Amino acid sequence: MLNCDTYTIAAEVPVWMERNVPQASRLPSASKEKDKAGGTPAVQPSNSERITDNPERNSVAGHIDLLQYKFNTLYILDFKPRAAKEQKRKVATQLNLYALALAKRANLSLEEIRCAWFDEEDFFSFKPQMKIDG
Repeated sequence: MLNCDTYTIAAEVPVWMERNVPQASRLPSASKEKDKAGGTPAVQPSNSERITDNPERNSVAGHIDLLQYKFNTLYILDFKPRAAKEQKRKVATQLNLYALALAKRANLSLEEIRCAWFDEEDFFSFKPQMKIDG
């Protein structure tokens, strides 16, 4: 696939971040290409992330299915076999945390990143955000 796809730069990318994991109080809505999905969920990590209870040693770890770079934007893509049936808040939280971790580890701006999950029929995307609890 990587030989024929000029946008995909990596697959199965491990991502982790330790200490000072941003606690997002609000996440972006995910939108289907034709339809908006509502809600701005609070962070509820999925099983894909491990967040420790020790506030001095918070961490996020998981893997990004695909990274694509196109139109001066880095896309974090996650294949979900039944994308439309996924809990949007859970998936958006997972991908938003990955974006925060990747941005920190690679010294990127969140403005340069987009997140999405997809299957053969559906594609949901959003712009990651960081809102710090006060």
